[in-house]
Amino acid sequence: MIQARNDADARQKQDRIDADNRQLAAQKELQQGFSSILQNQQESFAGILQKNQKQFIQTLEATKEVNDLAQESLKNITGGDSFPYIVPLIHAGIDPNGKYLLTDVTVTIRPSTDFTTANPAQFFRTGLPVGILNPDGWGKQLGVGISPKPDPGSVDSYIIEIQTQSTLFTQLLQFRKGKNTLPWAYRYSVVKHNFSLFGLRGGTKGADRATSVMNQPWSDDLGKGKLVKP
Repeated sequence: MIQARNDADARQKQDRIDADNRQLAAQKELQQGFSSILQNQQESFAGILQKNQKQFIQTLEATKEVNDLAQESLKNITGGDSFPYIVPLIHAGIDPNGKYLLTDVTVTIRPSTDFTTANPAQFFRTGLPVGILNPDGWGKQLGVGISPKPDPGSVDSYIIEIQTQSTLFTQLLQFRKGKNTLPWAYRYSVVKHNFSLFGLRGGTKGADRATSVMNQPWSDDLGKGKLVKP
């Protein structure tokens, strides 16, 4: 009788152990299933995130490329940072500086007497049409000459207004007697005018902010007494 009870207790104990083992196995299987699902979801999310990031970078690169092309096209329309200037050689010529096309170019050459004469009609000079200045070209001759007549020890000055498709430039061109038997020497500077429609910071609407874009010293100082083209 005692032996039978011991056997029954042993079977019950073993049944509980087996049940616990089955429960642990089921929990482990369930946990592995959840882990597998979570891992698949993480891998899928990482793949989607990587793909979206790649597409986002490609979109940014494409947007930047389009923006760069638009900026370059705008510079070709406006002339960008290119500027024209007068070269005082045998005949007055106008050259472009920069890599962008300059269009609708007109030139007005004024001797300094325009600002001191008693005849105001002289101030209203007709501009010389130049048209297009190609940055890869050789510039253009204006078809007019400048005849400097500096007195000994003095400077003969000209104010040159150059209008392009979008910008006004002013060039100060000066002559004096040259060194080392040269008949005359020249120097010039070019200023770019930036007009604001909305006013500069701390300024007023329509204010002009001038920026120097070229400053060429006396020509006979450049070439040790020999006249050279800058």
